[in-house]
Amino acid sequence: MISTTQQLYFDKWQLGKPNKTLETHSSFLYWCLQDGLPVVLKIYKSHSDEAAAANLLRHYDGCGAVKVLTHDKGACLLEQVGEGRELVEFSRAGDDVKAAEILCEVIGKLHSAPAIDIGLKPVDEFVANFDEYLARDFCVERELVGRARRIYADLSASQGNRLNLHGDLHHYNIMQAGDGGWVAIDPKGYWGEAEYELGAFLRNPLVDDFVGIDMGKRFDIIDAQLDYDMERVKKWAFCQAVLASVWADDDMVFARRMVGVF
Repeated sequence: MISTTQQLYFDKWQLGKPNKTLETHSSFLYWCLQDGLPVVLKIYKSHSDEAAAANLLRHYDGCGAVKVLTHDKGACLLEQVGEGRELVEFSRAGDDVKAAEILCEVIGKLHSAPAIDIGLKPVDEFVANFDEYLARDFCVERELVGRARRIYADLSASQGNRLNLHGDLHHYNIMQAGDGGWVAIDPKGYWGEAEYELGAFLRNPLVDDFVGIDMGKRFDIIDAQLDYDMERVKKWAFCQAVLASVWADDDMVFARRMVGVF
């Protein structure tokens, strides 16, 4: 059911009746038409930081990412991306190599945007999340988290050129557009060096889809297609896997997947 507040956006942006709806932890989404054009209306929940993501999508301006048609502080209107085919379908079919190649193409487009600080959260600030976890009376894998914290702090302090990062670029956030190309959706939006961007992809897909993944081949493809410092890529990936487990409080499921990658 569409609330009175939500209906205001349908009226404001002259949208037709939605044919599909979805509620996430941070927003309400409605698939509908605007002057015959398929669009997605995203209305943010009160605790959401989605407005920052909309600003980042505007910064990308449709190059490697879904395009924002209009937005305000409470919602945004996005172009509708194809029929919903996700990058994870390659990995499910045993072609994780193709998934990695497409990922690199998308990253290349996203990172071609001007490296202008648009006010996104610096990746350095996540050191505090490690500290909060380690301050608990009891925490799982304290030694592992402490090690990740030290490496993360060192990486943060020694970053190269910074740019606006998607921050959550994994198999379920890259979709095929109507023209056959692939675009990123649902960014978190961070400010940091390029090598940080690979972490989400490397610890994904999720358990049921993470079958027969050859991490060495992934690294080879990334090394061949992107001019990145691979040691930093691996260290960031390890630290982010531990951080993801800290956030999820899931007894280090993500962390165990990435132990030993560097």
